[in-house]
Order: sequence, then structure tokens, then C-alpha cells
Amino acid sequence: MIKAIKIKAAGGPQSLAQNYKDVTSGAVGVDYALNDRLTLRAGVAYDPTPTPDAERTARVPDGDRWFYGVGATGKVSDRIQVDAALAYIDFANSDVHHDTTFYQGTPAAITSALRGRVEGQGYVVSLGVRTRF
Repeated sequence: MIKAIKIKAAGGPQSLAQNYKDVTSGAVGVDYALNDRLTLRAGVAYDPTPTPDAERTARVPDGDRWFYGVGATGKVSDRIQVDAALAYIDFANSDVHHDTTFYQGTPAAITSALRGRVEGQGYVVSLGVRTRF
């Protein structure tokens, strides 16, 4: 569990609180050999964020996410295989409600209030070639 990121700087040490929590992810997938030259695969995974709601910032706007993937391996020859895959990542909507006080303990202290909603999605395309020699 990461509690903080500690920084050594010329102006003195700093600590950026993270307070990540322990989480458990889960995934399931299948491979299906269509024939001796082509294998198909698919899977789904759930990955909860380790970022507590109170610690979510614009710097780490993390949220729970679902991964969905499909792929295939084609055997070109006895020595060469080609792998291809597509994945979609769905980030759950998350609220950002974070206050930061700058120059705390000084007359110049000022607090910024960040409020917002984080949402997103991602796509991953991969292609690889494997060879044996």
C-alpha cells in the first residue's frame, strides 16, 4: 500500500499523500484452438482503483475500470506465429472533490477547491510476431 510519495528537493523534503488502499482485481479469459493454425481468445477483467475517493485529484483521476479483450494467434509456419489483439477499457465515472492548501501556516495561505467528474475510455491495439530459432 502506498501511503505517500516522498520527494527530496533543494527547498526541503515534501510528501504527497496518496493513501492508496489494497484492492483485488479479477479476470477471466478463454482460448479456443479453432484448428492447428489459428487460436482465438477473449477475456474480461475488473480492476478497482486503489485511490480513495477523498484522495482523487486531477493528477491521479483514477477510477474503477473494466477491460474487454479479444485476440488471435495465427501460425504462419513451424517457426513463425503472429499475435493480434484488441482491447477496450471502460473507466467508471468518478467524482473529484479535492481541497489543497498552499503556503499552509503562513499569512499567504490559500485553499483551492477542485470539483469535477472524471470519465474515460481507452482502446488498445497490439500486433506481434514470434519466431523460434
